[in-house]
Amino acid sequence: MVFLRLAVALIGWFFGFYLGAALLDVSQVTPLSNQVLVILLLAAACAILGWLGAPYITIVPARYVAGWIRRSSAGDLVGGAFGAGTGLILGLLLAFPLSFLPGDIGRFAPIVGAALLGIGGATAGAIKRTELATLAREIRPGKRDRLGEERALLDTSVIIDGRVADVVKSGFIRGTLVVPRFILGELQHFADSSDGSKRERGRRGLEILSKMQKESTVQIELLDADPPGAGADGKLVSLARSMGVPIMTNDYGLNRVAELQGITVLNVNDLAKAVRPVVLPSDELTVRVTHEGKESGQGVAYLEDGTMVVIENGSRFQNSEITVTVMRVLQTVGGRMIFAQPKGEIVEQLSGNAVDQAIARAQGDSEAETLLWDLIDALKAAKKDARIKAVVLDLNDMSGGGQPTLAEFAAALDDFRSSGKKVVAHADAMLQAQYYVAAHADEIYVDPLGLVGIYGYDRFRTYYKELFDKLGITVNLFRVGMYKSAAEVYVRTDMSAEDREESLAYLSGLWSNYRGAVATARKLKPEDISAYVDNAVPALLAAKGDAAKVALDAKLITGIKSSLDVERRMVELVGSDEAQSADDPIAGAAGESFNKTSLEDYLHIVHAEKKAHGAAKSKIGVIVTAGEIRDGTQPPGSVGGESAALLIREARHDDDVKAIILRVDSPGGSVLASEQIYREVRAAQADGKPVIVSMGDLAASGGYYIASSADEIWAHPATITGSIGIFGAIPNFEGTLGKVGVHVDGVGTTKLSGQLRVDRAMGEDAKILLQSVIERGYEEFLAHVAAGRKKTRDEVNAIAQGRVWIGSDAKEKGLVDKLGLFDDAVKSAAKRAGITDYDVERIEPELSFAEQIALQIRVWFAKNVIGDLASRSPLLKMSQKLEPLQRELDRWSRMSARDHRYAYCFCDAR
Repeated sequence: MVFLRLAVALIGWFFGFYLGAALLDVSQVTPLSNQVLVILLLAAACAILGWLGAPYITIVPARYVAGWIRRSSAGDLVGGAFGAGTGLILGLLLAFPLSFLPGDIGRFAPIVGAALLGIGGATAGAIKRTELATLAREIRPGKRDRLGEERALLDTSVIIDGRVADVVKSGFIRGTLVVPRFILGELQHFADSSDGSKRERGRRGLEILSKMQKESTVQIELLDADPPGAGADGKLVSLARSMGVPIMTNDYGLNRVAELQGITVLNVNDLAKAVRPVVLPSDELTVRVTHEGKESGQGVAYLEDGTMVVIENGSRFQNSEITVTVMRVLQTVGGRMIFAQPKGEIVEQLSGNAVDQAIARAQGDSEAETLLWDLIDALKAAKKDARIKAVVLDLNDMSGGGQPTLAEFAAALDDFRSSGKKVVAHADAMLQAQYYVAAHADEIYVDPLGLVGIYGYDRFRTYYKELFDKLGITVNLFRVGMYKSAAEVYVRTDMSAEDREESLAYLSGLWSNYRGAVATARKLKPEDISAYVDNAVPALLAAKGDAAKVALDAKLITGIKSSLDVERRMVELVGSDEAQSADDPIAGAAGESFNKTSLEDYLHIVHAEKKAHGAAKSKIGVIVTAGEIRDGTQPPGSVGGESAALLIREARHDDDVKAIILRVDSPGGSVLASEQIYREVRAAQADGKPVIVSMGDLAASGGYYIASSADEIWAHPATITGSIGIFGAIPNFEGTLGKVGVHVDGVGTTKLSGQLRVDRAMGEDAKILLQSVIERGYEEFLAHVAAGRKKTRDEVNAIAQGRVWIGSDAKEKGLVDKLGLFDDAVKSAAKRAGITDYDVERIEPELSFAEQIALQIRVWFAKNVIGDLASRSPLLKMSQKLEPLQRELDRWSRMSARDHRYAYCFCDAR
């Protein structure tokens, strides 16, 4: 830098010297000493200016020019040079006539004209370089095909995928890979996204580009072009057509669109399939056994390309390298299957917070639950996914779910089948809930020793009054509503007439709905299902105990097959002449005999692709309120008055959320918490946002309380709802303590002092006070329902009284507006909000960055230090089977409302 400054300062000195001399010639300054002084001062001034300004007239312009050159593609520079040369030639031709202009104009016009034409030509050449290149190929048609083969346009997906960089490094690709500016812009947009998944994909794509630029076998050309077309794919197709070059991609949709328009496509997946190593029977392989296979004694290993190797009697070699001989090679041509194995109960919301869920999964200690929305998301994506040809349902581990939840799952299966793809269901044995789902499959199989167990619905409760009498426990029960039977088990020894009446009514409705749904799916009559149940014993005796044959004869199943037979059927179904592709991101390892991916693996891809595609501006926010309603903040699986209200408030304040769907699957709980949620719903409505309620299996008592003000209430015909009533229960243990010689005595300052203690008999004043509060709460409940459903107080009271209704009856009574599924509620919400382009987004609590880091650490510790508890603890496995019973026992222990008032319905049915 010093030498540069000295050089510029020296140039400035000479410039100042000659400038001073020129000035003296004009001004005639005298005497000589003054002339010398003027020259020296000007020379010194110019030298100082040269020293100070040296970086700004040398380095800064040089950096700008270098940066401009780096940002410009080689095509830009060539096009600019061609345009500048053309402009200068035109300027030269015009210089002679321009020189005849009068005076100084004739002297400077040729120079200015040449400069303007040169700059204009350079700019035009850089901008229109694509059209110039196309024109050049059209002028020389004999070269067009050769040039087209030497150039290829890169798509965003193939850059992010990264395998193209490995192919380039191997030397199999030569020539020029063209990256249009709009593709680079899309990568940069992803890299700067606030969404973690998008950001990771964008940064990976930029790294892959940088990696390929360093390879000498190809040239990466950045192309400035903005061709017509919708989105990046449309522009890429338009550009490829105009340039006459192929597109390199692994995007199935782009592949199809480009081929339909006659454009050559270089699909990296096709290349990967072509170079996959061939394995033939009798070949010997050295592999490492990673885990046990599906069948007893089997071990599973993988080749370097991801091909699965199933080793008979190989489980004892787990984590060891062995040499094996290939006996057979199973290949499929029809495409992959999703292998879905719902575990436990299908639920609206998984139990526990995100941290507890993740740690439990890592230890194998998670509750047996499958999220309904995961199943639906996977089926919707698979319907449009050309890689997925069928869905296989293994229902062995599915324990149940409410009829409306099962109906949502079944509707998603029917929608998937409408695309012409098959659904195959199988289990060793199918009980009532499992068969509801299986009935919607194309093919249904049970094991030769299995059965289809349909038995109807029942409701039996355990009554504790005599036990409490013997223990000296007194339950003070306060309630409003003749049908409000929630706490009768503590004050009676049998079912009340009112409870018996309402229970039989809604159970009969559930059974009627079940028979109708299953019969329609299997193309039978509801009477056929009733006959199967009623004649089960004589039919079984006639079949000599072969329950599977009885189900087959009743046309409830397609056939009788073991799990191995089902796998063979899958191979028959999808063909056997193309191996599973290791390059496919949905490749899975759920089994050995046919090409499949597990539900969990496929969901990772579905959710990642959904995030990568971005979101619409308008949203319909979905808030799931599943479980008992309790005070304060509660984890998923139960409804906290405060936490649910905060989620509704978040949706209310989000300008992108145009409507709110409250998905209710709750038996109710705390009245105060229910009121807190109700008020937040009203606030959202007051802000002009439509609130639509979609009811799941159960939306009764407090569950109906929070739904009552909605603009529209949707329910399934089998939804259990209503139960508009309130009760309070406070136990007293004075008699229990007296039996063991413990007594309580003391003094208080008021009449109410000590009247609510559980170790003393409740005073009459306290009883009157609590009954008054319960009645006041009931009147508030009636007022909310009357206002929301546009009825009078007396009209609501006539259908309230704590009575339970199923969805179809509730619609007749005016408690429900319409019958349908969740998607119907979504469409209604969009219509009320006046939107057509929207995304449906579930609004859930989000972990902060610090919480995410802490979660990853705890999950790693749980998985790697504590280990898989479920696999090591038989007792833990047994406890997981007893979870439904444990949840029932825990239900009363969670009754902890601050004011002892509950809007709760013990009205589930199995």
